[in-house]
Amino acid sequence: VQGVILTLCCIDRILNFSCTAITVACLNLTALVASLISAYVCDIFGRRMSVRIGALIYLIAAFIQIFAPNLGALIAGRSIQGLGVGMLSMTVPILQCEIAPGHARGQFISIEYICLNSGYMLSAWVGYGFFFTLPSEISWKGPYIIQASLATILFLWTFILPETPRWLVKCGFEREALQTLADIHGKGDTQDAAIQATFLEIARAVKYEEALGEASWKQLFTDYTRRTIMGITCQLFAQFNGINALLYFLPGNLGRAGFTVSRALLFSGVSAIIYCLGTIPTMFLIDRWGRRVFLLTGSFALAGCFALIGGLQFRVDSLPVGPQRLPYADGIFAGMYRRS
Repeated sequence: VQGVILTLCCIDRILNFSCTAITVACLNLTALVASLISAYVCDIFGRRMSVRIGALIYLIAAFIQIFAPNLGALIAGRSIQGLGVGMLSMTVPILQCEIAPGHARGQFISIEYICLNSGYMLSAWVGYGFFFTLPSEISWKGPYIIQASLATILFLWTFILPETPRWLVKCGFEREALQTLADIHGKGDTQDAAIQATFLEIARAVKYEEALGEASWKQLFTDYTRRTIMGITCQLFAQFNGINALLYFLPGNLGRAGFTVSRALLFSGVSAIIYCLGTIPTMFLIDRWGRRVFLLTGSFALAGCFALIGGLQFRVDSLPVGPQRLPYADGIFAGMYRRS
């Protein structure tokens, strides 16, 4: 009888974990699909319109999740939300690159990641705050209401956001491109020598690219093999190292290690603050020290912290539930702290 009960408990635990994993992963799957499609949307309709479409999809998905009558509807909403996430994740870096001055492009791109990490930090504290509204439905609807509010702000902001000069030149709107460039970099003076030089540089680059013709997916791996592999692998391993899984399930891991639910959520929020602050030095130093230094240093430090966290979690799982787990929970938090 005990064996049957234990088996049923294990099955129930696996099903609960699978349900949680599917609910989390469905967004990432549709985001992957959307990021591929968005490359064409971005070129055809422009960077600004692509951001607007992404924000609108995100807003609609947030409302679906707010009024979801069951788990299936919630997963459907998250899947739709992934389309918006993928579109925004692909478009925003392009937009930033195309409006950034050449000497500070790394700093401009770093701003995006500070904003991303700030969003993660906000989500951690929003989750912590709404935990105290349990068992009211607002405890899970509240975060989606905040998501809908932020998506609305982003959607409205796109009506103020300028289109990038590069896309305008590519589409034949040279006068608008020059004026936009002047508004962004030269206080509206289209006759400024630096603005004129930058405009001519963009125009020459666009004409050169048009002369080369449209690159196919095959050409990326045949004519530009080295840079394509570098770009893919850097992004691939930045995600495949497991950081997203740790962030998603950090409250659960801290709970398994001995923390109460409220304390696990609190420490997750603190970790998110440190995670956000860790991007600030990079923003100011990346154009001075170079990309390679931060990539190598961050990779080795991340590997060490992951080893620490994994070892402590393995040790925790071998201990019975109780106070003896708490020191290891503190160690896991310290590992997340240093990883940030």
